[in-house]
Amino acid sequence: MRIDDDFDDFEFMLTCECEPEPIEGNCSAWDPETDAETARWILKELEAGNEWAWCCVTVTTSLEIDGKTYKGFASLGCCSYESEADFRNTDYYSDLCLEAFRDLQAVVHCL
Repeated sequence: MRIDDDFDDFEFMLTCECEPEPIEGNCSAWDPETDAETARWILKELEAGNEWAWCCVTVTTSLEIDGKTYKGFASLGCCSYESEADFRNTDYYSDLCLEAFRDLQAVVHCL
């Protein structure tokens, strides 16, 4: 079975989960000073309740066929954003949507 390449008709669910990777050494690849400064910002934001400050995000899309739901997924870890809205305005979000859609196509193609 195939689904067409137009994913505009699909809905995408975005979830934010706690990132298990350590912040220090993973939040900025420029230099140790920038990494330390970014890590301080992330810790401050996490303490204030901003789960988007250091997270793993997953985009999911789904399709129901004959009463059964099939899903496509795409994830990205070590993310640091001021908010969900900020993340949704990045190319990463649109790339993850396309990747989740392609994953769903692969799942459905195997039926």
